[in-house]
Amino acid sequence: MAATTFDYEFRQWNFRHKDGEIEKRRVEDVSDPPEMSHGEKLDLSLLPLPQVNMSWILSQTIDSITVLNMNDCGLVSIPPEIDTLVNLQRLRIQSNSLEELPEAIGNLAALTRLCAFGNKLASLPRSVTKLKKLKILRIGGNQFSSDNIEILRKVASLTELYLRENPPLKEIPRSVAQLGRLEVLNAEDNEISKPPMRTVNGGLKKIQDYFARH
Repeated sequence: MAATTFDYEFRQWNFRHKDGEIEKRRVEDVSDPPEMSHGEKLDLSLLPLPQVNMSWILSQTIDSITVLNMNDCGLVSIPPEIDTLVNLQRLRIQSNSLEELPEAIGNLAALTRLCAFGNKLASLPRSVTKLKKLKILRIGGNQFSSDNIEILRKVASLTELYLRENPPLKEIPRSVAQLGRLEVLNAEDNEISKPPMRTVNGGLKKIQDYFARH
C-alpha cells in the first residue's frame, strides 16, 4: 500500500502525517515543504485518523483554529481533547463511523455549526444544551429517534436543523419544531407519521401550522 503523507502548517509548526504516524516539526526545520494550507482552518478530511493521533493533534496548542474538517476519516470516536479548541466555530465530522459524541463537545462555547451527517449516532450528549451559539446542526444519515432529538428543545440558538435519512425517526417533537429561532427544519427521506410526511416535506412552516392545529 502506498504511503499516506499529509502536511499541514499552522503558526510555527509543520505537521506531517505518514503511515499512521504524525510528526511535529518547526517550520524552519522543514527542508522539503510540500503544498501547505495556512490559517485558522484545519482540514484533515479523507485521512485515516486513529484516536491516538487525534488526541496528539488536539494536544498541540492549536487553540485558535476556528474550522476543523474531519470528514471521511474513518473515525470511530472523538477524543475528549476536542474541547482544547476553545475558538472552534465549525466542526465537520461527516461520513465516519461515530456511534457517540463526547460530552466534551459541550465545552466548545464558540461552536456555531456542527455537521455529523452519515455516522452511526443514535443520541446526542447532554452537554449539547451548553452550546449557546450553535445555529446549524446536520445530523441526517444517522439513527436518531424522536426521543433522542427531544433534547434539542433546549438548544434555543438553533436556526437550521437537518434530520433527513434517520430510519428510527417516526415523529417530529412539537417542542423542537417550535424553537423560537428555527428557520429551517429538513426531515425528508424518513418515514414520519406525525406530522404526515407530506407535511414534513413542505418544510418548517407547514410543520408548525400542523402543530398549531393539533
